[in-house]
Amino acid sequence: INGQAVCHKYTGDLYYKQMKFDQALNSYYKSLELLKDSKDIDLYADCNNRISKVYSTIKDYKKAELYAEQSLESSLFINSKLRVRNAYISLMIISKFKKDYKQAFYFADLVLIYNDSLHNSQINEKISYIKFIDKQHAYEQKLKDQFYTYELEMQSQKRSRDISIIFAAVFI
Repeated sequence: INGQAVCHKYTGDLYYKQMKFDQALNSYYKSLELLKDSKDIDLYADCNNRISKVYSTIKDYKKAELYAEQSLESSLFINSKLRVRNAYISLMIISKFKKDYKQAFYFADLVLIYNDSLHNSQINEKISYIKFIDKQHAYEQKLKDQFYTYELEMQSQKRSRDISIIFAAVFI
């Protein structure tokens, strides 16, 4: 079912880009319908935000605000910084169109906060990845060192054996 919902969402995106807003809304609504009993709240929040975007484009700000708020509520529930930021962007744009500039600036501040938070999260992920790679290289170096030590021991044992054979041959 989620696969179908994703397909409808992408179909809605295509209609939106073609400025076929009724078809876009139909596709997004089909996606929401498929997701109503789903546990994929992230996709549900994303679809609500896309519906809000369509309504903003056709200047139905009341519906746009309703769907942006639903997106925000779902996004906060799952603590998705990306979806929360996107919902705030929609609410900021709606407020600007409604000429409620105080509210628009309020949402703009929240967007900036979430942008910083997302940026910090990405930096932390990169740092974690670098630490992981560093540990992996250290482990590989340790294995190489152990293998080198093992090779030296084997060569030493081989020399000792060869010397023993030579002494035995000389003695015989």
